[in-house]
Amino acid sequence: MPLANSNLAVNVLVSVHKRFINNQEVKDLLCNKYDWNTPLLSFKGKTIACSSVNGAVLYDIVLDEVPGITLTLKQGCLKYLGPIETSSPTRDGPLEDPAALVATEEDSEDEIQEEEETEDEDGEDLSEGWTPGEVAIDSRLCDDSYQQQNARLSLANPGSASPLDYFLFFLPLNYFHQIIANINTNARDLTNNLWSDLTFNEYLMWIALLTVMTVLKHSDRKAYWKQGSSHFMMNIDFSQYMSYKRFNDIMRMHVFEVYSVEKQKVDPLYQIRSAIEAFNDHMATCVTPGKYLVVDESMNQWLGAGMPNLKNVPRKPHPIGQEFKTLADHHTYCILRMDTVSDPKVKEFDDEPGMKKLTATMKRLVKPWFGSGRTVIADSWFGSPAMTTMLSDLGLYSIMQVAKRRYWPRGMPTTDIVETVGEERGSHYTMRKVSSSGKLFVCAYRDQKVKAFVSSCSTTRLTSERTFLGSGGSLVAIKRPEVVDEYETHKSAVDAANNLRDNMISYHDIISTERWEMRFLGFFLGICEANAFSSFRVFGNGGSTSHSTFKDTLAWTLLKHCKELVHGTEPNLDDQRVLRSDTSHLYVSMRGMNGKKRMRLGCKNCQILGARRTRVEKSCSCDPTTPMCKTCYNDHLRTTWVTQTHLNNSL
Repeated sequence: MPLANSNLAVNVLVSVHKRFINNQEVKDLLCNKYDWNTPLLSFKGKTIACSSVNGAVLYDIVLDEVPGITLTLKQGCLKYLGPIETSSPTRDGPLEDPAALVATEEDSEDEIQEEEETEDEDGEDLSEGWTPGEVAIDSRLCDDSYQQQNARLSLANPGSASPLDYFLFFLPLNYFHQIIANINTNARDLTNNLWSDLTFNEYLMWIALLTVMTVLKHSDRKAYWKQGSSHFMMNIDFSQYMSYKRFNDIMRMHVFEVYSVEKQKVDPLYQIRSAIEAFNDHMATCVTPGKYLVVDESMNQWLGAGMPNLKNVPRKPHPIGQEFKTLADHHTYCILRMDTVSDPKVKEFDDEPGMKKLTATMKRLVKPWFGSGRTVIADSWFGSPAMTTMLSDLGLYSIMQVAKRRYWPRGMPTTDIVETVGEERGSHYTMRKVSSSGKLFVCAYRDQKVKAFVSSCSTTRLTSERTFLGSGGSLVAIKRPEVVDEYETHKSAVDAANNLRDNMISYHDIISTERWEMRFLGFFLGICEANAFSSFRVFGNGGSTSHSTFKDTLAWTLLKHCKELVHGTEPNLDDQRVLRSDTSHLYVSMRGMNGKKRMRLGCKNCQILGARRTRVEKSCSCDPTTPMCKTCYNDHLRTTWVTQTHLNNSL
């Protein structure tokens, strides 16, 4: 049991939290005057006697509110306020200031003291109130935590969707119209209106050609158009899709926003700001994440030209470049949100009183899931008691590694938990407290080196086992706390997504220009492609599909899809008749979905295309909830035929 305040004695002022008042008569009297559900409710009183029973120190106290009844409590239940002679006059009423409270609770042995909370001129001092002790109960079991382990995808029929469907699903296609308009405006200004306006289908074809280049890499770009001086030519000829000059013109004129000196002075990253917002908003509609949200850094590599917010992170595969804080879902490894760092623009939550930039960044990343009870996993760059407290206030749990650089982060215990850990591998040491935001604890664990963690959930029970090769060549098994195992199991979601983006030829390897905006475009498209592959393996039928096979299929079907959009290519009608006989693509009535009366709704595809909506009562059997007119049904068959034909030919 933690030591009591050394000044605690007879005839001193103390306070008692409501949870330790077990005398029913006293409780009834106080309930007549105060709402017992008031948070942090406690009452002042004074000690009148001290005794010892079986080694436990007990005090007799009299509460100011109930002077006629004496309570006998353990010393751990009392908060020392000061001597009677020098104390300020007692007031009538309960003590509700957290600075004057001791929050305590009993464990299974009824002997664990909760930690004190103190206030300084800057607010709550998180470094006070820590006491040693194990954590046996996961706070997520007591509160409304998010229990669904797996993520959910809003793509219709994900099990039968193709790589092309997944890629187009994760691209913010509506935002592309804004990019195209800005490209045309910028190009017309630079070419004295000699520019031929870029269309949506043409822009998508340009992305398709870039995607093919990530599958077939050639040192001479002209080789894709059967041009150039290389001895090795490509089997594909891009000239049937887009001219070499037009491809380079789009590359040269590509912008996210029309150039503006005024915007540049205010926000050096104004070019990509709208793209980041569009990505974040779009991903919020695509994926409902599972229980664990993982926060880490992602790097957009630097190639020598000027780049705002340039950073050097030595531990990264591409250490120099633009750093983005990103959030990923652990179940799918999909990056769901990103945020810029080290830029002067004031963003959401930055101007809140006492808000630090890193804390505001974390708050922006987890914003869509406030109050959801999910668990945030983050490394030592984010880890601190203040960050844990902030997330708890937002209705989120967290497990974060915490590191001592020059000093420990503010709010850590004054006891150096790393120095307190035993010398043997598998040793751990825990300190915990209860603050106004809830329970939190820090745990130091020794493996090859000592790691420290700060958490508002999980436990320190030894639930998992780790095996390593000992000094004598034999296998040694050690157990580690549950909180350590939970962190180590879920920490790598962002790293896995980054590796998928970079472990093969990526868009930033193909886009040769050193304009940093184009470097970001490659980074942006790479994330969308990696998200598509990760989701395809989890939700689709591609559980055993390799990344290279996925990219090959995607590049081929995307190219054919865009050619059909640009040139209006019609598929073979005989093959289309065969597809109509497939029970997965029948033109069926929507009433068969739930057994209710027939429904007559407007065609969704016509609505998306901006055409007059035809009211129909039928749909394709692959998506029986989406109304589809006959014309859109035929277009749907053509698109499906292109994908299915290539897949059949590749088998």
